[in-house]
Amino acid sequence: MLFPFDWTTRIRGPVSYWDPRFHGRGFAIFEIMLDAVLVVFLAAGPAARWRARRLSAAAGPAH
Repeated sequence: MLFPFDWTTRIRGPVSYWDPRFHGRGFAIFEIMLDAVLVVFLAAGPAARWRARRLSAAAGPAH
């Protein structure tokens, strides 16, 4: 688990997820793109079910 053992110890790394001086801008762009991909992925499931339900209703009752 990556939770800190205490709140005073800090491990400084070369990359920051918010500070533009330490590649924060690139990480922000990556995070926004990842968010967009995840939104599309999560919306694809309900959209496919809705489309299938609509197509089966348009085809009429099955015999």
